[in-house]
Amino acid sequence: MHGMRSLKAPRTILSGLAALAIACALGALALLAFPAHAEARPTAEDAVDVVGEPEAGALDLGDEALPQAGGIVVALDPGHGGGDSGAVNEAAGLKEKDLTWKISQATKEWLEARGVKVVLTHDGTERGSGGESTPTIYDRVQRAARAGACVVVSQHINSGGGTGFEVWIPRNCSFYNNLNTASQAFAQTLKPKLAALGLANRGTKTSRLETATYANGDVADYYGVIRYARREGTAGVVIEHAFIDRAEDAALLANDDFLRQLGIADAEAIYQNLSTFKSTYDYNRAHPWTEPDEFDDAAEGSVFRLFNKSTGEHLFTTDANEAKTLTSGMGWRSEGVEWLSASTGDEVYRLYNPANGEHLYTTDRNEYATLGAAGGAGWRQEGVAFHSAPEKGSLAVYRLFNPNATVGTHHMTTDGNEYETLGKAGWRGEGVVFYGLDPEGEPGSSEAPAVPSGTPIMGASATTREALSSRFASLMASYGKVYPSLYAEKGAPTAKAFAEVLWDQASSEGVRPEVLLAQVVKETGWLQFGGMVRADQCNFGGIGALDNSHGESVATFSSVAEGLLAQAQHLKAYASTEPLANPCVDPRFPLVSRGCSPTVEGLSGKWATDPGYGASIVDLMNRELL
Repeated sequence: MHGMRSLKAPRTILSGLAALAIACALGALALLAFPAHAEARPTAEDAVDVVGEPEAGALDLGDEALPQAGGIVVALDPGHGGGDSGAVNEAAGLKEKDLTWKISQATKEWLEARGVKVVLTHDGTERGSGGESTPTIYDRVQRAARAGACVVVSQHINSGGGTGFEVWIPRNCSFYNNLNTASQAFAQTLKPKLAALGLANRGTKTSRLETATYANGDVADYYGVIRYARREGTAGVVIEHAFIDRAEDAALLANDDFLRQLGIADAEAIYQNLSTFKSTYDYNRAHPWTEPDEFDDAAEGSVFRLFNKSTGEHLFTTDANEAKTLTSGMGWRSEGVEWLSASTGDEVYRLYNPANGEHLYTTDRNEYATLGAAGGAGWRQEGVAFHSAPEKGSLAVYRLFNPNATVGTHHMTTDGNEYETLGKAGWRGEGVVFYGLDPEGEPGSSEAPAVPSGTPIMGASATTREALSSRFASLMASYGKVYPSLYAEKGAPTAKAFAEVLWDQASSEGVRPEVLLAQVVKETGWLQFGGMVRADQCNFGGIGALDNSHGESVATFSSVAEGLLAQAQHLKAYASTEPLANPCVDPRFPLVSRGCSPTVEGLSGKWATDPGYGASIVDLMNRELL
């Protein structure tokens, strides 16, 4: 069904005037930072982990279990090239284009030795036909398409201060959805191979480009390699192998043998998924995309989500005819089924404001009556739009208000990530207004979103590494706090260095650095300690500092980095059910009920007995650090 999206995976959709302002700002930055033909990496807000983690080695089938490779074509796209160096580490003498070329050569050699025909999207030195520093992404994918490649694998090195690898695949939408499925299988095969080489696993990710759509109106994928290949019915994937600007990663990338191992890991994963890629490609070639009737074929009770780009408004309706009419040349586009309406339950009313074309939804009969009263606020009552499901086992539907917009001022979503993101963009969260049923499961079998309203522990930072570390060092000095000199021998000689180490350790596990730092400040009194935990124990979160234990159970760590990683992992245990990205150094990690507190506020009564514990950390973070 067109537009059906996984409601279990968070997405980011920016709406209205706030979204437009953010999009313009990000677009301006992208133009400044990257040539027109090159691709900026997606922002953290656009990225989602779409698949779980396999057990290491679980997919190691062995060559004897694989199909014959004769006649199968694979396209490799060495990242950047020609006059485009890609990311650079001048101190280490590394250029992304040189590293990816070596990786691709190793992949090509390994596959060709097993009978696979490999084509490269460029020769490493050429420039684009229009004078670009390298052939455009579009031209590269077209070369792969003309060669009949069943998959285009774009091999890259990352940058931006992180560490480890990540795999980008086609997002889960209806347009050639089998490419998402096939690429998920490839990513699951590849990840344990790269992890075995000592790289941290940052997950399988997707991203959307709001300014582009596919033939059926689905929002397109961010990366051009994936987007252009998908339009050909071909799988496109992007592998970011490591971070060129991370010292530990750079040391590995400087070793040609390590680059060869990366190339072979990619090759093995491609080889083990050849039959899937080939059968998917052959099916798509034999069945070119045709638009199904998404509305008439939808499940009973489907609540369709429509978006009007001109006004910034979202409309929600169970009326298939209304949805079909609005998306047939009236400026609206379908964004799929958001949830299923219950057949009975609390009534959700819909109002319409003819002055600006906006719709409003409420379960509050008094609000419905007041707004729609004659001589009132100008709203027209449109009756019951749908019904709320029981709270238990259902999807929470959030409502937001945009005080800066004149139309599209209200929005609803079942996605906790979207709710949080819009809140940061200036929208006012109004909490859960009612509940819906999950369109991807049995009615009543789904759980509410994992991210309720509150301050999320996991996710992208609202600041930068430089800003946070400088702010912390400045506050330490202005408050007359003495930075413990003993940390010079434990990997952090200054307060600024301490915050930089903290940023890296938090980010490696997906924890927001400002949350971790605020908790450190709360627990240690700006690193002054004074309780049952000593400064030399590098235990900044009071791990094991149990009431009435007299300090006997307090954990001790060998360095600042290890102590901060342990605390980040302990936070992740509370906030998420995702696996750790690093070896576990938190001795109390197994004792936590995973995912029991996705928000900082929820740590009250869990991390500490103080009922105001979480709120005090949020207040400190917002007031002092951001």
